[in-house]
Amino acid sequence: MTDATTIANDASPSRRYNALIELGSDAVKEQRLKDAINTYREAMVILDEQFGLDGLFSLHLCQIIASLADQIGDHGASELAGRRLLDQIRRERSEENTDVALSMNQLAIALREQGKLEEAEEWTRKALEIERRLRKPNDPKIPHRLNNLATVLLLRGKLEDLPALHAEAWSLKQAKHDITSARILLGRLFWAMLTGHDTVVYIGQLKTLLGAASLGYASNVSVEWTAQSLMRLADERLSVEQAKLVHELFIAMNDPTARDHLDANEAWRNQPAAPLDQPWPDAHREGDECD
Repeated sequence: MTDATTIANDASPSRRYNALIELGSDAVKEQRLKDAINTYREAMVILDEQFGLDGLFSLHLCQIIASLADQIGDHGASELAGRRLLDQIRRERSEENTDVALSMNQLAIALREQGKLEEAEEWTRKALEIERRLRKPNDPKIPHRLNNLATVLLLRGKLEDLPALHAEAWSLKQAKHDITSARILLGRLFWAMLTGHDTVVYIGQLKTLLGAASLGYASNVSVEWTAQSLMRLADERLSVEQAKLVHELFIAMNDPTARDHLDANEAWRNQPAAPLDQPWPDAHREGDECD
């Protein structure tokens, strides 16, 4: 038994807390992320008992737990930590704060991935509203938030709302494309598949984007896209061939080394790359009506 483990089991609250933080850090380094979450939760209990819910250390622990939970796909744990984190930030800071919007967005993603779509939409809209008020219209965070809203609306089946959201998000990326651009295009492609619209332009533009040496991640956008809920919807609503392409594109966005494997997909291989400034087809004239 290590010294930290001994102290964590039998010591004063402050020494137990420090020992648990050390054990949690060791677990993270060893990629035992579930153990780390449980250990940090024990440390959180000590903070609550000694100092109550408020405080910098409590806020920091909430952020760590939520981040670790996201990494292992434990969206229930991420939701619990996210609710507490948001509550604390809103009490300590003004509602008009980008940190509040970030916490709302993170909570919305945890809810979205659990299928709690109505509440996910609520928090996503609130986060977008704050960002619009506080940031410049061309800030790269705005199209990112717009795409998050489009994703939850796609999951909710609100297909009629998506063309305008996608178009606005895409127009804001024209000055500087990055990984968010690819995510917007995948959402648009998914919508086109669902509604019977032509997919040629969207696949071609994705081919142009994913063929770039590096897309980059503007405005601290997460490197890994947490959107497994979209993949489940693809399996439920799309044809086998369409779902296969969506899955492979999703994997390629999260893992650039997998992009070469896309050429094995006939629909991808046979589609030429398209200029990123090529206009999209009119969503209201082409294809079937939205459900």
